Order: sequence, then C-alpha cells, then structure tokens
Amino acid sequence: LYDRDLAVCAQLHASDANIASNVVNGALEESEAARSRTFLRQLGLGDFAPPASLPAPLVTREKNILTQLRDIENNLAGADTRSDRMSEMERTLTERRKQLADELDAVWNEMLSASPDAAGYISLRRGDMPTWDELAALAARVGKDAALVEFHLLDDQTLAFVWRAGWDAPKMLALPLTRERLLYRYLLPYEREVLSTYRRSQARASERELYHDWLGLGEELLAPLVERRSNGTSLLGDASLVYFVPHGYLHLLPLHALTVNGEPFIKQRAVAYAPSAAVLKRVLEQNTRAHGDALVMGYTHAAWQREIFVGEAVEVAKLFGATAVADEGATRAALAERAPDASLIHLSCHGAFDGNDSLNSAVALADGLFTAREWMRLSLRADLVTLSACQLAFSDVNPGDDLVGMTRAILYAGASSVLLALWSVRADTTLEWMLDFYRRIKPDTTPQAKAHAFRDATLALRAKHRDDPYIWAPFVLAGDWM
Repeated sequence: LYDRDLAVCAQLHASDANIASNVVNGALEESEAARSRTFLRQLGLGDFAPPASLPAPLVTREKNILTQLRDIENNLAGADTRSDRMSEMERTLTERRKQLADELDAVWNEMLSASPDAAGYISLRRGDMPTWDELAALAARVGKDAALVEFHLLDDQTLAFVWRAGWDAPKMLALPLTRERLLYRYLLPYEREVLSTYRRSQARASERELYHDWLGLGEELLAPLVERRSNGTSLLGDASLVYFVPHGYLHLLPLHALTVNGEPFIKQRAVAYAPSAAVLKRVLEQNTRAHGDALVMGYTHAAWQREIFVGEAVEVAKLFGATAVADEGATRAALAERAPDASLIHLSCHGAFDGNDSLNSAVALADGLFTAREWMRLSLRADLVTLSACQLAFSDVNPGDDLVGMTRAILYAGASSVLLALWSVRADTTLEWMLDFYRRIKPDTTPQAKAHAFRDATLALRAKHRDDPYIWAPFVLAGDWM
C-alpha cells in the first residue's frame, strides 16, 4: 500500500517537477509510516513493558485489553469466511475488536494524564507518525548546517527525500536504482567481500584481490544529491552534516563509505544515521542526561578471545577513569542495574542478529543473552551506548521496512546515540578506532561533536588502510550527532 502510494507520487513528480509541495510532503509522511509497519506489527500487541511510573491499575487494564485483542486477531486470522456462519463470526469479532480498540485508546489517554513518562510509550503503541510541520521542526533542531536524507526503495526506482532547516517542503528525487540492481550489482559483492568472514578469508588465503566495487553504489545513490542543478546549487548545498535515514537493504550498508566522484562520502561531510525521522525526533527531544561514571563491560565465553574482548574493555575503561566489569562479573543483572545511571556504556562482547525476530537480537553476557526487548525495558540516560560486537546493527529488513533491531531498542530506552558494527570487526583496528573516537569526545577535554569525531577517526584509520573498507568502515553512529 505504502509503496503503491509512493510510486504514484513519484509518477506525478516525474510529469510535473513543480508538483504541489503538499504532495511531496505527503510522500515523505508515507515513507515514515511505511518504515514503522513492521515495528508496530511486532510490538503493537506484544510483550512491551510500559514506564514504571504508570499506575498499576492502568497497566493491568491495558494488559487485559491487549490480551483480548491478541486473541481476536488470532481468531480472525484463522477464520474461514467462505461460509455464512463464519462470516457472522467474523463480523462479531470485528465489532468486538473495535470496542476494545476504543477502550484501549481511553486507557492510553488516562496514562497520558497520569504520567509524563507515558508520552513516548503511547506514541509508539499508537504508531504516531510525524507531520511535515514536525519534520520541519526536526530539521530546525538538527541545525542549519545539516541536511536530512530519507531513502525509500521501490521495485523500479529509489526515492530520496531531502530537507533542511527553513525549507517550506522537502525535495524528492527519483533515482533509477531498482531493487534488483541494488541487490545483484552491489549487495551480493558486498556480502562476499565484507560480510562473509569465510569468503573474505578464502580470498585472502588465495591472494585474490578484493575490488570493493560495491562502494560505487554511491555514484548512483549519493552523487545526485551533490550534483549541481540548473540553478547552480545541489540538494545538499553547503550542509556539513548529513543524516541518513536508510530503507530496506540500505540498512545493511555503511552509506558514509560509498564513493562520490571516487572518494568516500564521509570525506566531504560528517554523517549520522537514524532508523526513522520519528525516532530521531524523539531522541532529540530528550533532555535528561546521566552524570554517572562510564559503564564498560567485557566478556567472551572463549578463553582464547579473552585478551581481545576484555582487553578492549580494560583500555576503554582506563580512558574514562573507570574499572571494567569483566568476565563472570559481566552479567545481565549488572548491566540492568548499572546502565540507567551510566553516562556512557561500552560493551565489548559477542552479539547476534536474529533474522526471524530482530527484537530478539542480543549481546552475549556471562549468564546469557541480553536482548533488544530487554534494552527497551531499561530507562537509559547515557549520551552514548557502544556495542563493540558483530552484526548487531542488522535489522529486520522487509518490504514494509523499519530498523526493528538493537539500534531502535536502545534509542527508545533513552540513550542519545548508539554506535554499532555492521560486520564482524578486526580486534586491533577496532580498538585503535575506538580509542581515537573516544579521545575526541571526552568531556574533560575540548570535545568534538560525536558525528565529527566519528568522521575524523574514520578518516584517520582510512589513511592507514585506504584500500580496505572492511577495516575502516564497519561502524555506524545513530541518534544525536552532538
């Protein structure tokens, strides 16, 4: 449905570049709605803890209604409407569902009145999407030197929405990049040369050169954003910071590493990411930050890897004047207890992406897995959460989209920003990059904004390993760029 509506908007825009701004506004709002569909499907009626400040009777009422709604949805899904009798049952269930939905809405309104902490929770439950006015306000909040770029993949083209502070409407650019070309021309080589540790090691063992042609995707996806148009300006203009809001397969790629005119995009501009504009809006509206110590944890079940994981934790903790929580002390309980008061959280451990349920993606601690769902139950005030592990930024990518994974879970829990790895990273260069990045943002110095520190640390590592983006481009920074 969303893709169809967006395709119609693109067709109208192609026939008349001066199409009414409200049509483009609506297209951007549709893109935002589309990327929340999966998240709502997984969370809407599921196990999702409300804020602790809500009155227990309201929480109980909500839980009972959600249980009834879940039962009705299951019954409707299994109904055979070919007979009149089953159609009558379906009508009865549908009417009851509407009654329960009204009751649930009333409970949510009571929650909003009962606690200021309920707003984010209720907004997520309802699936509220930002209007153009709210998206314009978001651009103003990000700053006049920034641009937001939201992509949406269609079967036969890719749409890019660009907007900046002070603009009356977003600009929409239809790129002739098809889903099929993205997959076969760029993503499959990317998987072979970067994501697959086995295939990469095979190539190295046979001394086969890795060409990293997938970086050329930037010439199709990003170059049009910086090309000068007939009026002498580009869509990104003089923006020194770009927020990327990926869609579908694009979530899997370090867009900042893609080339424009042969050079990585990040060489010209700082970059940050967001799962959606709605998520970024919520993150930037948070204003309570913790002033506690850094929480640094390191754990691996494999003895031969201890020096890598625990060693990294010790070095990072030392930088922030903290003591690393390592080995058997790095438990789920320790994380849950100490995370809410930590100003910075760094976990050096294994991680795993669950392709069937991205909210079941987890970091592996001494006594078990700590999942994205469990992160969402925390109340974080950390300025940054770093998961120095493998594959945690992978999300449940599907035609409806949304980054329904660890990134969104941690941002929802209250963190200002999240630093994640897109692939299994190399220990020595990861530690080098991390320490460089952290030194640049340390509050006891003259700290850089996180997005600029990310850029400078990345380019510094690239200067030593220019031909291998596997080494210098594994991380993505999502959330607040400051």
